Amino acid sequence: MADMTLKQMTRSRKLNIGTNLVEFDTPGIGHLLKYAGLEFAMIDQEYSGFGYESLKRTIGYLQTADVPAIVRVPTMRTDHIARALDLGAEGIICSPITADDCRQIVSAMKYAPQGTRGLNTGVSHDRYTDGSVVQKMRKANNRTTFFALIESPEAVENAEAMASVKGVDGLWPGINDLAYALGVPGQFNHPKVRRAHDRVAHAARAKGKSAARTAFDVRSGVALYKQGFDILAYSGDVWVFKQAMKQGVDSIRTKCGNINIRT
Repeated sequence: MADMTLKQMTRSRKLNIGTNLVEFDTPGIGHLLKYAGLEFAMIDQEYSGFGYESLKRTIGYLQTADVPAIVRVPTMRTDHIARALDLGAEGIICSPITADDCRQIVSAMKYAPQGTRGLNTGVSHDRYTDGSVVQKMRKANNRTTFFALIESPEAVENAEAMASVKGVDGLWPGINDLAYALGVPGQFNHPKVRRAHDRVAHAARAKGKSAARTAFDVRSGVALYKQGFDILAYSGDVWVFKQAMKQGVDSIRTKCGNINIRT
């Protein structure tokens, strides 16, 4: 069975799991993620050191393994959105507050007549291929995928309206920033955070859109899926590496500490 595109994932309602990339710009990353069974990667340009040079490399590494890339762009600016797409991103995630913000983002993502994205072909986003320009435009408009990242009380209030916008493929509660904006940083189970989080999830489901979120661990991932979240970004490169390395090293030290070596 062929791999699903990101757009197909948002419409399938089956569980699709990816991860966050904030650090590892390495040639093997696409194949490593593919081997682990991941179906997409989200590259963070907001809080990481990924610039456009490293973003282009990393998307290329993912393309070699047919792992779709979502890019978390730093702002809603048209040039940030369009450049990430031109470098080969299938998806964009950023933080609109209103339905009009979403329409602006969708316009920046789509070629005419659906939007205002500038046109260049035969580059990264179409894998340097030749062919009909009109067909490439049509395929790109059908492929590009937008997740509205909900990170503020105002955005939560507008979640239903944003989910109604054509071109919004999913809602993604940004739980860390959302808790911070609600005045309870780090308290993800606080009633204010839970109410906001559940409202976003309900808005996505009510409008037939995907509900997506980062899952920090296995337990939260299972719980989120039971709540109706069908797209999960499991942890991220830094945290998975750090946790696995620490567990292994600590285990070796503990086991070696219990061994009596004869001299």
